[in-house]
Amino acid sequence: MKKEQKPIIVENLKSRYEKANLSVLLKNKGLTVAEMTELRKKLKSVNVEVKVAKNTLSKIAIKDTPYAKLTDYFVGPVVSVWAYGDPVTPAKILNTFLKEQQKAEFVVGAIKEKIISVNDLTVLATLPSREELLAKMLCSLKSPINGFVNVLAGVPRSFLNVLNAIKEKKSS
Repeated sequence: MKKEQKPIIVENLKSRYEKANLSVLLKNKGLTVAEMTELRKKLKSVNVEVKVAKNTLSKIAIKDTPYAKLTDYFVGPVVSVWAYGDPVTPAKILNTFLKEQQKAEFVVGAIKEKIISVNDLTVLATLPSREELLAKMLCSLKSPINGFVNVLAGVPRSFLNVLNAIKEKKSS
């Protein structure tokens, strides 16, 4: 790598750390190019980037970002992952991928300044996604209104049932 390229790479990495909602470091234990490409494709669909960079450049890039606490974890072959949206969906995809491959593992993660352990990342992967939580909240907000409408509709319905019963009694 040429000396002129290093500042550009550092600036590129720094901008990713500044924009990310979640950052995860993975230890690469022999993922092939095909497996890394598969992981990138899966994560790209949910607005997540994956990059392998030199640890020294990553440490320089991370200095003045919310993820500065991750500096000590750049040891050995590390894959950096940045999620820009909902942090749950990428955690689920990563968790599933790592269980299938067995060639990489979680090192650590962070949501802004808060470090997340490996156990926390697996718990995060089991949470419902943002869309699922919003749907559940909408259902719980809608439920009292539905009940109220059913109560209001019950009186005319009961009245119609009584009228139909009287009609059938008179016709027979």
